[in-house]
Amino acid sequence: MAVLDCAADAAGQLLGAALIFDVYEGDGVADTEKSLAIGLTFRDQSRTLTDEEVNATLQQVIESLSEKLDARLRH
Repeated sequence: MAVLDCAADAAGQLLGAALIFDVYEGDGVADTEKSLAIGLTFRDQSRTLTDEEVNATLQQVIESLSEKLDARLRH
């Protein structure tokens, strides 16, 4: 799926796993859109990742999804 491929490309080697675990269409979401819940697992085989590394990588994923797929974060 394009969303997971885009997330994986943006996260690089720190991404251990990615999955879409919910898709919502309905009230609050435009008829031409879907709301996706994505689970991302970050890891490094040799050390513990810092919060800063994870947050920076997550921000790269969000920016890449926005730029390449016109996605936006829904709060």
